[in-house]
Amino acid sequence: MGSDTLVWTKLGGQIVSFRVEADKMLSNGDAIRIGFDPARASLFDAQSDSRL
Repeated sequence: MGSDTLVWTKLGGQIVSFRVEADKMLSNGDAIRIGFDPARASLFDAQSDSRL
């Protein structure tokens, strides 16, 4: 995606995705620490896939 990389993982039994800087090198099984700015988060309805 150019300046960003999308990462998918399981968190609390749910699949979540997040963006990291494109130069961040991650491999399957790497332990990572994540956080987010709630004002910039996008949440979606599980049944309709509509953005909340």
